[in-house]
Amino acid sequence: MIYKNQKKIRLALSPHKAIQVFTENNSFDSISLSIANNERMAVEITNVALQGKNLSLTNGKKSLFLKGREIGKPPEFFNFKFSLLSNTNLGKEEPPSTTISYKLLGTNKLRKATSLPYPSYSKELLKGGILREKIRFQKL
Repeated sequence: MIYKNQKKIRLALSPHKAIQVFTENNSFDSISLSIANNERMAVEITNVALQGKNLSLTNGKKSLFLKGREIGKPPEFFNFKFSLLSNTNLGKEEPPSTTISYKLLGTNKLRKATSLPYPSYSKELLKGGILREKIRFQKL
């Protein structure tokens, strides 16, 4: 019984991709990120960096905590705004890629994720499921 549960425990403590991060908006003085926790365990975000420079939250908090995802529900996205340093130069062509350092609560291993350069999807897209059509078989 213990051997059967080892794999599940190992996967829970070492997930492939515990968080999803999307770049929602950026301006000359701030960047907004949408972050979701994919795992059932809570996650602590310890650092956010852009072009190798650490960013700070506009509300002054040092770290962020994301609650665990409920079973059977899609990940819940939370928006956070980070202040940019005055000498940060962002290009107009493509939103910048940020690096997020995080760890699952109860573990010591620090993990990293990179933000995707586009906004997150809307929950409205998930309502109603996949559109299905009745298959019409015809004799050949």
